[in-house]
Amino acid sequence: MLRDEAADLKNQESLFDLESSNYKELKECQKDLENLKKMWDLIALIDLQFDNWRSTLWDKIDTYLLQTLIKDMSTKQCSPAAPQNKEIKNYRAFTALNERVKNMNTILPLIAQLHSPFMKDRHWNKLSNKVNRTINYKSDKFCLADLIALELFNVAEEVEELVDGAMKEDKIFKRLELIKSIWETQVFVFESKDDGIPLLSQLDPI
Repeated sequence: MLRDEAADLKNQESLFDLESSNYKELKECQKDLENLKKMWDLIALIDLQFDNWRSTLWDKIDTYLLQTLIKDMSTKQCSPAAPQNKEIKNYRAFTALNERVKNMNTILPLIAQLHSPFMKDRHWNKLSNKVNRTINYKSDKFCLADLIALELFNVAEEVEELVDGAMKEDKIFKRLELIKSIWETQVFVFESKDDGIPLLSQLDPI
């Protein structure tokens, strides 16, 4: 290895009482390799955690727990301010990793909203049109990986509006059902006037 060759040369320089070379480039290269190893170890760790989540089925996704873990990633493992990341925080790979964590942090609250009981087929169809993908949300195999593939972070505002609209529609529907049930129990009572024209005199419940 180059380090062994450098050490051997330094010994020979000492033997012949020559000025010792510091091999600055070799030291810088060694430092870069150590930083790259640290960078890819961090990426592998985050990938492993994400991969463990991906297979979680739709009805088993605990968004609160995952958001807690993501927050821990952001503030400890992937934080540019963390001491262990001082030497790698300017790497493009580190920036890209943080972007992935940020996107996951955006997706999870949206997934929590999509679990709303007010979401009907028509709302899922609208979401499918928004992301331009087929969403097999009724499949027994529908899981977090399928939701991640939708890249919901690109349509976050639309998802929030969709779920909010679904909730409002449900309230309107329930109100209409109440009105319908009230009217179904009412009867019209007509009385004849002197001129023979019927007159609605009252509205009585059945």
